[in-house]
Amino acid sequence: MEVDATRIEFEEKEEMMKCAFCGREAMYHTVAVRALIVSGGYVTLFVVSVGVSGTHGSLCACGRLVQQTYAEPVPLGTYRITHPTLLTLGSGHKTPVIMQLEENIFVRVVETRVEDGCVRGRVDIDVSDEYYGTTDGGEDDTSRTKESVSGWVSLFEPPSFSWAELISNVAT
Repeated sequence: MEVDATRIEFEEKEEMMKCAFCGREAMYHTVAVRALIVSGGYVTLFVVSVGVSGTHGSLCACGRLVQQTYAEPVPLGTYRITHPTLLTLGSGHKTPVIMQLEENIFVRVVETRVEDGCVRGRVDIDVSDEYYGTTDGGEDDTSRTKESVSGWVSLFEPPSFSWAELISNVAT
């Protein structure tokens, strides 16, 4: 899902919310953060407590902020391919294929999109790290050349199938 804008909505009513840390439930006044989706409509990203009937304010009795998260961004970073997948030229499934990626290939995800219910990542892949020897019969030249290829791969299709796993993410 591609987000165009976000908005905060203050709820007029109290809502029963459960603390993710201790499991306690209480009635809270809430604020919802919703995202305007490029293709149309809004989706709730998360709801957070801003007050409770009682003495704890917006915190649970355990001292933690009560929040319900419905959507999170897909982390960027290094992924390991866990099932064979295709590297394609564009983000859609029907774009030209560049190459097939086998298991245990590492890719650097720099952008993500949802296409036909599948999360796709724009990736950079280092494809060679070769040494080139000299032609004069002397010692080998130890200079390295790095080549990379870029394209799009399927990362996962909710709720259960995955072509790749996150190895290390990029702090945002």
